[in-house]
Amino acid sequence: MLKKYDLSINNRFLNFPVKNNASKLRVRILSGDKAIRQFNIEWAEDQVDFWVFTDVTKFMDQKLTIEITEADEKSTLEISRSSTEMLGNLMAIAQSDEVMGVDDLYKEIHRPQFHFTSKRGWLNDPNGLLFYKGIYHLFYQHNPYGREWGNMHWGHATSTNLVQWQELPTVLYPDQMGTMFSGSGVVDWHNSSDLKQDSNEPIVCLYTAAGPYVDPKAPFTQCLMFSQDGAQSWQKYENNPVIPPIAQSSRDPAVIWHPGSQKWIMALYIGKKNLGKKSVENNQHFALFSSKNLKEWEHLQDLFFPGMGECGEFFPLTLDEDLEQVRWIFWTADGNHLIGHFDGNEFIPQTEMLKSTYSAVYYDKPNGASFNGGYAAQTWSEIPPEDGRCIQIAWLAGDIPEMPFNQQMTFPVELTLRSTDLGPRIHSWPIQEIELLYQETRVLHNIEATQNPTILPTHQHDLLDMTFEIELGAISEFELSLRGVLLNYDSEKQKLTCCERSSKLKPDARKIYLRVLLDRASIEIYANYGLVYIPISVVPAQSDLGCSLYSRRGKVTFKKIQISKLNSSWF
Repeated sequence: MLKKYDLSINNRFLNFPVKNNASKLRVRILSGDKAIRQFNIEWAEDQVDFWVFTDVTKFMDQKLTIEITEADEKSTLEISRSSTEMLGNLMAIAQSDEVMGVDDLYKEIHRPQFHFTSKRGWLNDPNGLLFYKGIYHLFYQHNPYGREWGNMHWGHATSTNLVQWQELPTVLYPDQMGTMFSGSGVVDWHNSSDLKQDSNEPIVCLYTAAGPYVDPKAPFTQCLMFSQDGAQSWQKYENNPVIPPIAQSSRDPAVIWHPGSQKWIMALYIGKKNLGKKSVENNQHFALFSSKNLKEWEHLQDLFFPGMGECGEFFPLTLDEDLEQVRWIFWTADGNHLIGHFDGNEFIPQTEMLKSTYSAVYYDKPNGASFNGGYAAQTWSEIPPEDGRCIQIAWLAGDIPEMPFNQQMTFPVELTLRSTDLGPRIHSWPIQEIELLYQETRVLHNIEATQNPTILPTHQHDLLDMTFEIELGAISEFELSLRGVLLNYDSEKQKLTCCERSSKLKPDARKIYLRVLLDRASIEIYANYGLVYIPISVVPAQSDLGCSLYSRRGKVTFKKIQISKLNSSWF
């Protein structure tokens, strides 16, 4: 019989000691008979790699119960000692009013300095992006209790400028319906949901409850949470789910208001059609739904795509900034997208499947595919008309080793739709707010690349924003060495390559244009004003802080180079 470990709550945080690769334990924290927290954790016995935490402010001066079992639930650890003693061989939970073990917070050796990361634990997909009363909200898939995927919650951070972020308490915790998978957020300006109280418009988020990841198992369903006080507090809708089970893995509701039809439109991933492992047909099933009130949804249309499934999004862009030329984009997790028209009932694609973001997908892992690069991108809703930008951020997938956190977001980009010789194409470009971090800028002109490296005047700075205007000979090839990471362009092949990613890149009048953002755990490359976007998770060698350029063959002239040193966004 499981003995209960009672804990009187006297401080804001419960801190748990983590040892990487320790045996996983299952923890349930109960208030009375209700589980308020439930998660797996690599609980340290003696040596602590880092501490993780949960905020229990709501339960101050109350008594909570801690239950601990083996994660496989085959046996139980019996707990009988007080909270200040060791729990068998396990280190005790520690209470505090400040998070423990964060003396070097945001100063860790591999901590990205202008890409969002969580204080502790794992993050992946951005969720619920919205702007309200001067504040950008970023929710995200989050495991607060370890460096690996699992225990899916919604983390929360806010910013006034999309560059400097403040992490706030978790807003969505797993419940009996499932762990908290991806979703989206909107402001219900017209109170279609009838959830308004006082002066604040209701903020509504749709999310997936991933039932197979709780015990007892449940199906995937689509649920709703809302805030009536300007995103200060959140409630799960009492009549969840708003969309009952459809298929085994239906998930990731992405919602947007369609003014023409006066309806909410949802893009939802339904699942994978069984066409065989080697099939290259359209085997990823998505659907569009509509609603008048965000609570009741009707099916509109089915869509089938190749590539990776999940995390679809549906949003408009104006072509060449012409407000009369609106196109709709159906975007999937790996950056594949279609451009077309939408009348409120049917999306009609006008292009083949396109790609502007290039990431690496590896299939040689024992647990299936792994990723490095931008994934599961989402755009901010409710950007004011006077701003008018379409702003996107993605999970920048890739391991950040030896840190108490793992994974990061891309730097936010502005999406524009421009006419090209091949038709309309999306361009991605860093938001202008990056200039808030500029420390010093130098401009160089007319640098002839030779086979001997030309050292760039970065002065060993590790946070950089660099732009290059490059004039090419008839047949030429050059490389940039960016803290030891090589970026190559071959004009004969019209091919841009970095870290096993490559993209076709056609010169314009024998010129190409590159922009590179360099952080402590990433390189992001924007080519020809964002027609090609290559975000890469990579930790450059600490011993190599230099940047250089050289020609491998032919004539290469760097007509203009602009190098801006960046300050940290954390300090």
